[in-house]
Amino acid sequence: MKTLFIDCNQQLAPVWQRVIRPDDPPIAVNMAPFERAELPRVLVGYDICIDDHSYMPTDLVKQCASLRHIVFLGTGAASYMDVGELKELGVTVHTIKGYGDTAVAEHTIALMMACCRDIARMDRDIRRGIWAPQEGVQLRGKTLGIIGLGGIGQEGARIAQGIGMRVIGWNRTPRPDATLVDLDQRLQPGLLDERLHLGQQLAQQRGQLELLEVEGHLARLDAADVENVVDDGEQVARVGIHPLQ
Repeated sequence: MKTLFIDCNQQLAPVWQRVIRPDDPPIAVNMAPFERAELPRVLVGYDICIDDHSYMPTDLVKQCASLRHIVFLGTGAASYMDVGELKELGVTVHTIKGYGDTAVAEHTIALMMACCRDIARMDRDIRRGIWAPQEGVQLRGKTLGIIGLGGIGQEGARIAQGIGMRVIGWNRTPRPDATLVDLDQRLQPGLLDERLHLGQQLAQQRGQLELLEVEGHLARLDAADVENVVDDGEQVARVGIHPLQ
C-alpha cells in the first residue's frame, strides 16, 4: 500500500526525520502547498494519507479512488473531515490516541490559575502604570468539577490533585477510579458555588449560553439562569468565557 504524508512543512520536517525509522514502510512526503480542490490530484494512486492539518471534504475524498485510510496526526479529526461520511465511502479515519492530553490539561490548569489570581487584568494594569493588586483564590483545598473524564479530563484531574485540589467529575460511562456526581444536579446553581465555579467554561453562540464539557459535548443552559448565577458575587468568583467558532 502506498502512503503519502500530504502536508508536511518546514516545522514538521525535522521532527519527521527524527521519528522515521529505517524499517518503516516507504512513505512519500509532500511539502508543496496545494489548493483544497487539488486534493484528488495530490492523492492519486495513494492508499493511505497521513494528514496533519489538511481538510478532507467528502466530495473530494470521493474522487480519490484508491484512498482507504486517513491517519490524522491528532485527536480532532472531526474538525477537518466528516468521519462518518468517509466511513461510508470505505475510508477509515485513524487518530493519535492521547495526543495533546497533557498539553491541553496543563494549559487548562494554567488558565484556571490565571483566572483565580486575576493575572491578565493585573498585567494590563501594570503595563499602564497602575498598581492595584487584587485578592486571589488559593486552589489548594478547593473542589474542581470536570465534565468528561477522557484523556484530557484525567490529566487535568491528576494535575489538580497534585496541587491539593479535590476533584469530582461526570462521565458518560462508570469510572471506578473517580468520584462521580450526577450531571443534572451539578448544573444547579446551589452546587455550582460549592463544586464547579473553578472548572466551568461558558460559551456564547447565537445569543445562547452553553456549558462546554471537556470531551467536547455541550449541555445547554438557560441564559437567564446563567446570568443569575454570574451576577451573584457570593456564588461565582470568576467565569472563563470561550467563544465558539
